[in-house]
Amino acid sequence: FQTLDLKTDLVLSMNMPCFNELKKYNVSQLLKKFYGNYLLDTPIDGFDVSLRLDLSNLPNSPEERAALIKSFSLLKRNAMAAPFELAFQAQQEGRQTELMPIHYREDEAIYVQAQQDRVTVIFSTVFKEETDRVFGKVFLQEFVDARRQPNIQNAPQVLYSNREPPLELRGLRGLKDSESIGYVTFGIKKKIIKLKKKKKKTRPILYSYINVKSILKIKNQIIFKDLFLVLHPLNFYC
Repeated sequence: FQTLDLKTDLVLSMNMPCFNELKKYNVSQLLKKFYGNYLLDTPIDGFDVSLRLDLSNLPNSPEERAALIKSFSLLKRNAMAAPFELAFQAQQEGRQTELMPIHYREDEAIYVQAQQDRVTVIFSTVFKEETDRVFGKVFLQEFVDARRQPNIQNAPQVLYSNREPPLELRGLRGLKDSESIGYVTFGIKKKIIKLKKKKKKTRPILYSYINVKSILKIKNQIIFKDLFLVLHPLNFYC
């Protein structure tokens, strides 16, 4: 956060390592749709995107103010949604897209692709420490095993592989061959995708998975059953 020359102006700016990739997926247009005039045409120097809030011209009702604060807090999440928006829209129109990578962390990426019968989302993840690697494998396998439960069999297909990249990534340059690397693949079928509801579905899937690594790092001793119930992204489709 920072203030401009006017003391009533508050600016929220953000840097993202993958923002240049997101530009290929129309992130600027998407953020303009979300934030309108709050989005600065030219970001503050040194940042990828900036939002400006005039404190003297806030919404009147507490509900509107709360909604505005929440929308500002979701800036990063909304930016990351850009390739998902393209993929879901293409899938609804019966078009297939190229694989859209997002290198959101060092050595880690998300890959999104619209196919004829589904949208495929692949997360690559790296657990550098042995303890994290063991816990991570146990947790990620839960994504696969949980779909066998009767109450969530309509959830998207989930596949997990250690070291070996999924079919969609084979032949892709730059992939590392290591025991510390794993891949989680979500196959979101066409019948699940509802155009009016997709925006609410995309972001929980994305961030419930990304947050796994942070939580594993902080709380290695947590019981995985409890962690699974809190974060399992498939629950958003039940």
